[in-house]
Parts: sequence; structure tokens; C-alpha cells
Amino acid sequence: MRWLTSRPVLVGIDGAITDTWAVKAAALEAAAGKSRLVLVSVADRSGMAYCLRQAHRIVAATAPGVSVDEVEDHAAARTLVKLSREAAAVVVGRPDHLGMEGLVAASIAHQVATYAECPVLVVPDPVEPVEARRPGQVRTSGLGVVLGVDVGESAEAAIGYAFDQSARRSLPLTAVRAWTPIAEAHARGIFPDQFHDAEDRFLSEALAGWCEKYPDVRVSRQNHGWHAARILVEASRTADLVVVGARGAGGFEGLRLGSVSDAVMRHASCTVAIVR
Repeated sequence: MRWLTSRPVLVGIDGAITDTWAVKAAALEAAAGKSRLVLVSVADRSGMAYCLRQAHRIVAATAPGVSVDEVEDHAAARTLVKLSREAAAVVVGRPDHLGMEGLVAASIAHQVATYAECPVLVVPDPVEPVEARRPGQVRTSGLGVVLGVDVGESAEAAIGYAFDQSARRSLPLTAVRAWTPIAEAHARGIFPDQFHDAEDRFLSEALAGWCEKYPDVRVSRQNHGWHAARILVEASRTADLVVVGARGAGGFEGLRLGSVSDAVMRHASCTVAIVR
């Protein structure tokens, strides 16, 4: 699992307003993981030199002591995806405003989330993410780290990443399992009224080994008979971080970003980590 390494944290700088929030998130992600931070300039426009100088100031103010490098390559998302092969995480901003710059930045965020080979942190604008607080600071209310628990090839990696984030940031972990009763019950050949108990058992079994590995992480569980994306987007209103696997068990073969992860990335109120 790449997030267990000391590889660098990358953050895309494109001159948009979302750079500020993404750089803050990336700086503290690097500090928490004792990694260096790489500012990747992905836009060829006037004022980029100033944007990079401003990014250095943000890092110095947010996480003093983090080592910072720069890479200049104007291939945008393609550059971040290529560099993700040797990265601990990639951080990108997600603009919520309209306009050409916002559309370009949103496109970069979506492409990186889809094709990167390491965890991707998508930071919304202008909500201040959990990473804007210093590592180890405890939040007294809210859901902390929210984990969407699913089945599929990225499910185990997402669970491990969520526990690691909770432990490093001294935040509680809220594990959420969401399902649509009729469709799921039909697919698995059981009656809908039996499904809630079955999902409770699944959730407990999925978390058991990780709870033993991280005994100091305070874990709560939620089991909802409703659409996963809606549940997770609603939870993001009071969460510090939402963690989802890149894709679940559904969808066609070769799909790199599932519909739930895509919807949560686009609409969540806090930073979303997409893990594969």
C-alpha cells in the first residue's frame, strides 16, 4: 500500500483560488507523514511565479520544517498522474465556482482522481479542510474521519488508509455502510428484513483486524439502508475527512472510478480521499 511509504506528497498548482486550500492540505499531509512536499506547476499562464512563491509562504506558515521542491510541467493532469507512481499522495483543489478556470481545475481533479496510482485528496473550495489544522489536534465534535465501507478491489486499502489518518490526526473514525435494501437483497438472495443484520456483521468483520491494529482509534459504526453517495455527502457536512475506495464491486470491468466515489468527490463539503 503506497500510503505506508515515505514517498513525497504532490500538490497541483494551477493558479486558481483553490490552490490555497490544496496547499494547506498538502503541507499538513506531508508533515503528518514526515514526507517532503512537491509543488507541481500544471498551468502555463502569467502570474504562476507569484502563485508558487505564495505556495511556499503557505507551507512555511502551515507546516514549518516541511521540505519543499518544485516541478514545472504544463501537461496538467497527465503530469500528476505520471508522478503519482512514486508518490505517497496527490492533492488537488476542487473549485465550486463557475467559469473557465473553475472548469479546467475541476477537470484536472477528476482526471487525477480517476487515474492516479496513489491516494488522491480532493480539497473543496472554500471550506477549510481537516488538514488545515496541525497534526494531532483533536476535534471536540463532529464525525472525524468518515469511511465508506464497501467490497471490491480497493475496499481494504481504503479501510487501512482511514485508520492510519485517524491515528495520525487523533481523530475518531466513523465507518459507514450504506446499501439499497431491495436491490442488494435481491442480488444476495436474502429477504430485505434480514439484510440489516447481515450488513452489521459484514461491517464488524471488515473492521475487526484494523481495530486490533489501531487500538487507540475510537471507532463508531453506521449502517444505512439508503444510497451510499447521499449518505456520505451528508456526513461530509460535519466530517473532517471522507475516505472512499476508488471503486466498489459494481460497474464494468476496467472501471477506475466508481459512481459513488465520483459523486462524493464532486459534492462533499470536506476533503475527500480516494484510495486504491
